[in-house]
Formats: sequence, C-alpha cells, structure tokens
Amino acid sequence: MNETQKDHRKCGTIGILGRPNAGKSTLLNAFIGRKIVGISRKPETTSHRILGVLTEGNTQLLLLDTPGLLPEQQKSLRSRRSQGHAGTATMDADIILYLIDARNLDLTKDIKTLQKVIDKKKQQVKVVIVLSKADTLKNHILMTRAQQTHEWLRDHWPDHHHFYQPPHQKSLPIFLSAKQKQSVQQLKELLITLAPTHPFLFSPDTITDKSDTFIAAELITEQIFRHTGAEIPYQTHIEVSERNRKPGIITLDCTIGITKKSHKGIILGQHGDMIKSIREKSEEGLQNYFKCRVKLHLWVKLIKQG
Repeated sequence: MNETQKDHRKCGTIGILGRPNAGKSTLLNAFIGRKIVGISRKPETTSHRILGVLTEGNTQLLLLDTPGLLPEQQKSLRSRRSQGHAGTATMDADIILYLIDARNLDLTKDIKTLQKVIDKKKQQVKVVIVLSKADTLKNHILMTRAQQTHEWLRDHWPDHHHFYQPPHQKSLPIFLSAKQKQSVQQLKELLITLAPTHPFLFSPDTITDKSDTFIAAELITEQIFRHTGAEIPYQTHIEVSERNRKPGIITLDCTIGITKKSHKGIILGQHGDMIKSIREKSEEGLQNYFKCRVKLHLWVKLIKQG
C-alpha cells in the first residue's frame, strides 16, 4: 500500500449491542469468518468485551461484542459486572449496531436500553437498527414487525438524527440473517461506508485483541454450556495453557474449575461420556480457529471458595 492509499484509510469502532440472545456473538463470528466467541442459548454467556478486527482493503472495522444488555431490575451480580464492558463499548464506538431479535419483539425494553446507551455518549453517534434472525420468520410476519419497529421509533423517539437509514429503504430497520453470507456482506459494506477516516489501529492480519488461550477458553466454555445446559453455573472457571506447538498440531491443557463436587459428575458423565463429547466438539471448534490439528487435554478441578 502506497502513501496515498494510507492517507485514505478508514478505521471505525462498532459497538454490537442488544438484549441477551439477540445474535451479537453469531454476527461477530460471521463478520470475522472464524469463530472467536462462544455461542450458547444460555443467556449472558459472553461476560467479557471481545474485540474482532476485520480489515478489507483500505478499511478496518473494530467490532466490539458485548454482554447482552438487561433492564436494571433483571440484572444479576454477574450481569452488573459485565454491563461495564458494554458501557465501555458504547463510549468507544463510532457506530452502534443495535440488534433486535425479530422473533422476540419487545420494543419497550429495547428503546429504554438504547436510550441509556445513547445518553452515555458524549459525542454524536450513528445507530444502525437491525432486526436479527430474519430468516426464522415468514416474510409477511417479518415485514409487520419491521413496520412496528419503525413506527415505534418514529412515535417514541422524536430525535431521529441518531439513526442511519439506507438510501434504498423507505424506513428502518435493516434485516439480517447472520447465517446467510449475502446478508452479512451487505451489512459489512454498510459499516465500511460509515467508517470514519482514520489510520489502522491493528495490523491487517489481526482478527482479535485476545490471546489464543483466551479464545480457546471461550470455545471450550461454549461446549460445556451446550452439553450441560442449566446444570452447570456461570461460576465455572476455564483455564487454558499451551503445552506445545509443532507444525500442523497444537496441544492444549485445560482445567475446568467447579465450585461444587456434584458438578464434577455432571461434566464427566457416565463412564466419562460427557467430558469426551465436550473434548471432541471443542477440538472441532479449536481446529477451525487455529487452522491446524488440535489435541486437547481436559481436567476437572474443585475450587475452594472463600
């Protein structure tokens, strides 16, 4: 890239926000083209701010995946701690990408949440409203919910300058299916258009600011929650270390820290079947991330509290 091209570089920070299970982590993974965030139906799986870095041509997008935003009365202690990460993402963002689950429309909660987000911003920010999981609904239902969203914003939010409306659309919001490449590509192109002129903050080959062991812990945690559901609490602590790395293969050690002795039996399963399945599925995800064979060793350890 020559000096003239460097002068025309763009770099924008996008805060991906929304209530729990709106599809934020799925979208971030789709943008990056590689799973760097664990996904689970269990609410509040993402408790850390995770940055994805997407570089295309002369544009770099810094994508901040955040814990799901909850109404104040619904916040657990874990939620209250994790909301700080979402607040940081809001303050840093040039653009807010606000996801609303098209299947579970509750505009009163979403508007209150979004208002708090925008009020925290010291400078003006563009907000892109997205109805996520659009592929799960029939077209006429989706159009009805889109119209409801547009009318609610019009009637309850007189200050419309925050919201971005694509030139080819008569009204908000934008539809999204993170499982459809064309849908993700269209949203990506929109964000590239909106990104401000600014030098790159990361090298073009960077995809996240987190370490490999952090991402590994995320992907292993995803499989623990997928396999055990509500039986294993959020207090489960995952610690990953890299044993060795050779051409074509990485060996990782992972300790699963639990707070109750009964949880050990759940994770191990009968005859070790559960932990074997967790290991095999985790290795599949890790191999997609590392782009090589991964050998994973798992241990379950009781952690003393207090």
